[in-house]
Amino acid sequence: MSFYRDLREGRDSNFSQDEYLEETYQKIYKKIARDFIHIEDFKEIMRDMFSEVLLDLELSLELRRNAFLKAKEYEKNLNKKLSERKGYQDIDEILVKKKDVK
Repeated sequence: MSFYRDLREGRDSNFSQDEYLEETYQKIYKKIARDFIHIEDFKEIMRDMFSEVLLDLELSLELRRNAFLKAKEYEKNLNKKLSERKGYQDIDEILVKKKDVK
C-alpha cells in the first residue's frame, strides 16, 4: 500500500483521494483491531461482567425495596388521568442530557 510506503520513506500521505480512504481503512482494519476494542465487544464484555457480579452478590432487602417502591410509583401514576400523570424520561434522553452537560 502506498500509505505505508510513504510513511516508511518519510513522505506525507495523500489523503485527498477520498475514494481510496475507505478501501484502505477496510484493508488495514484487522491490524487496527489488534490495538483497540470495538464498542459492541466492550458492551458485551461489560454485560457479561455485570451479570456475573450480580449473580455473585446477594441482593439486599434495600435493593428489592427500592424496585418495589418504584413499581408502586408507576402504578399510582398510571391510575391518574392522562393530564395529571408525571412524565418520565427514557434512558436515551437521560444519557443525552448527561453527554451534553460534559
